Amino acid sequence: VEYTSQRHRDCVELFDRYETRTLRCEALQSDSSFNLRWQASWVPSRSLWLYELSEKVGWNIERVVINPYRIATFSWKAVVEVFNNAFKTGNITLPIMTAKGSTRFVLVDNNDENKDLLILSSIEESIDLVRDADLYRLQNRRVAQELASWLDVSRRPPTYGEDDWAALVRERIINDVPGAGPFDIDPNEDSAVPFVAFSIISVFVFSYFFLLGEVQIQTTE
Repeated sequence: VEYTSQRHRDCVELFDRYETRTLRCEALQSDSSFNLRWQASWVPSRSLWLYELSEKVGWNIERVVINPYRIATFSWKAVVEVFNNAFKTGNITLPIMTAKGSTRFVLVDNNDENKDLLILSSIEESIDLVRDADLYRLQNRRVAQELASWLDVSRRPPTYGEDDWAALVRERIINDVPGAGPFDIDPNEDSAVPFVAFSIISVFVFSYFFLLGEVQIQTTE
């Protein structure tokens, strides 16, 4: 139990806005067998700056789960549209990473005088995205990389060294995902024109916050 708790604390420390929650818990064939559905979520490392910027601007953040079954691509046009919409409406849509799974466990009586105390007899876990990777359905390299990082921290057995476990995770999760190599980049869907528009927006945003900071400094002097 202490080892599992430490793994959770490590995730809270290493993954931004890390949260876990129970989706449902149901009895199975007998009163002693249960299935627990759960979900873990966190902000992808590459999107953290967008969250921080949006919070400073005061935009309302709407989270959308990254599609794990679609090959990751990059579009400057989409980026420009996201920021244009944020300026117009005050709402911005940003990606969130989620991992869902099921934990099946059996509780039995401890066969002593305390009949109300139950003992964990067996436990088995399955993670949806790991199963998708085994079936070659996981296609999004960003999801695969985030999942691998999470598995490195949250699911490493105490009998495995960090390097051995990381190698096993990479072989099972990342190796068969398109474009998931260490030097691969997402294919660009459009021309350089939206990039120019995004650069203009970026200059405007950062200039605004620089001037705002200067005004605040002067007013406090």
